[in-house]
Amino acid sequence: MLISQLVISLLTAAQAVLAVEISGIFTSFESLTFSHPRLQYTPPDFPTWTAFIVTTPEVDLVASGQTYATCRLNAGEEFVPFSTVQCTVSDNVEPGETYNGEVSLPFSFNAGGSGSSTDIEASRCFVPGENTITFTDGDNRLSIQAYFDPNPTDPSGLVSAQKLIQSLAQSLALVILPECPNGYRSGTLGISSTAEGYNIDCNSAQAGLTSELNAWVKPVDALDFPYTSECTSSGFSISFLNIQPGYRVFLNALATVPSDAAYRVNYDVRYQCVGGDYTDASMTKLWNPYQRLEADLYGQVIVITTRTVTEATTYVTTLPFDPAIQNTKTVEVVKQIPLTTITDSYVGVTTRTSTLAAVIGQTGTVLVETPYHLTTTITSFWSEQYTSTLTEIASLDSIDTVLVNYPVNPSTTITSIWNEDYSTTYTETNGIGETDYVFVMFPPNPTLTTQEFWTGSDLRWEVLTDEPGGTDTLLLLAPANPTTTYFEFWDNDYATTETSTYGPQSTDAVIIYVPPNPTITTTEFWLEGYTTTVTQEQEPNETDYVVIYVPPNPTITTTEFWIDSFTTSALHTMGPQDTDTLVVYVPHNPTITSAQFWLENQMSTATETNAPEGTDYVIVYYPYNEVLTRTEFWSEDYTSTTTESNNPQETDHVIVYVPANPTIRL
Repeated sequence: MLISQLVISLLTAAQAVLAVEISGIFTSFESLTFSHPRLQYTPPDFPTWTAFIVTTPEVDLVASGQTYATCRLNAGEEFVPFSTVQCTVSDNVEPGETYNGEVSLPFSFNAGGSGSSTDIEASRCFVPGENTITFTDGDNRLSIQAYFDPNPTDPSGLVSAQKLIQSLAQSLALVILPECPNGYRSGTLGISSTAEGYNIDCNSAQAGLTSELNAWVKPVDALDFPYTSECTSSGFSISFLNIQPGYRVFLNALATVPSDAAYRVNYDVRYQCVGGDYTDASMTKLWNPYQRLEADLYGQVIVITTRTVTEATTYVTTLPFDPAIQNTKTVEVVKQIPLTTITDSYVGVTTRTSTLAAVIGQTGTVLVETPYHLTTTITSFWSEQYTSTLTEIASLDSIDTVLVNYPVNPSTTITSIWNEDYSTTYTETNGIGETDYVFVMFPPNPTLTTQEFWTGSDLRWEVLTDEPGGTDTLLLLAPANPTTTYFEFWDNDYATTETSTYGPQSTDAVIIYVPPNPTITTTEFWLEGYTTTVTQEQEPNETDYVVIYVPPNPTITTTEFWIDSFTTSALHTMGPQDTDTLVVYVPHNPTITSAQFWLENQMSTATETNAPEGTDYVIVYYPYNEVLTRTEFWSEDYTSTTTESNNPQETDHVIVYVPANPTIRL
């Protein structure tokens, strides 16, 4: 059993027997202790809920077996960032008595635990180490020091927690995704349970981003972010993408949980850090039901007596008391009673003096009262046009008499309508110096109902009341009628407008007569073998279109050379009712070039071009080459000639071979 004990001493003075709410009864913060059979550190948030942990919301303040006050414990929980103790005095309190004692209240501090505004505020309230705990009761501020250890859990890992919300009989579940220093690429986070009696409140389910965890691994802020969620009575989960560095994803939800048996909660924890691998850290955790601790107290009766003295100081003394044999302690309050004099007035004839009863702890008062007279006024009308006043001062009593004579009141006649069918007159006489009224009553006027337009946007009835004996008018003020505009063609070459106006609450009509639209005619091909025409009529002041659909043109095919080495084709499409041309582009034919001599003295070229995919011929005509003739001896005995023909534009050679000359010996 985890116990946090708050022990507060109280002292209350009873001033009345009837039950009333009181404050200022708690006088000191005696102790603040913490114990747990297994926990080795002292956190502020154990037990795991924020409340005065009792099975009922009230505790009685008892002394000697009698209940003298009932204190109601109001837990802040998830609703407000504070808790209160409100004490109400019972009718067992005796006048003149006081009671003292101690009350022990088991409770826990709120260190956060969700994204609610209350938990976020609470998450920043405490710090590890010394904390000042203050209990305010009226003007009493009772403080004590508390030492809180941080949670030793690694804050970078998966965090799961639950705390009981006593007033709702529900558990608040919290789960925080493990830390990703570079941010999250994607992830899924959820809680679920199949335990009997486990039921999630989907209206409370929420998710958020936190930039920091406090010392007890609770979010210190909650930022919205885009995610998808699914919630049923047995589970709540979210999925998300691309969370920037510096934030942790968390979710929380209220759930009704089994109160008398342990139950299992499944945690769906799947995520991928930026630059990391996919991680599945899902797990199941067993939670035990919480055992509550009752408040406790003890006390004794204290009797207070008072006496007054003329000393200059006030003091308190305790009479001798033996707690072994006595149940009542007596405290004597000695009060000094000073006096002061005040003056006042009263209705009378002579001055009088009186001393007011003194109240313990206050100043005694001597009252000196001086007399003054009241006056009574008698009014009457007279025939003069001015007002006259005469005062008679009383000598034996305190009532003086003022006699006032007024001229007769002026009279005003008012004409009005009443529900009878005849006329009558009556007079209303008012006080002196006022105006009397003569009312002339007429039966109601007949009513004529008419309708008119006005500039407002709603219907309004207005009654125009005539003088009595006339005719009243019931006028229906209607907003301007809506207008419907129509366009119609006519045979003229200009536009004109005709408006048909109707009565209120109808629709007026505006007819705009416009000349025929201009027409644009276009021709388009289609797949059919015949020609047809379609007219597209537009709104007035636009352009109509006439489309003539014609069959495709006939096609002729031609072949042409081009500079590339492959064959292609191009279709030249002409206008409707013309002839399209399919041009086939082919590479040039191969060429065979030959050279020939001719009798001319200049060079010339002749080209023979054939059809595509044939062979072209080029003949180059050259003049005959220059011929050089030389004579050479040879061994034969006859003469011979040899011609060496070379390529065009070179030199041919003629060699004349002759036998050797005869030799004469000398």
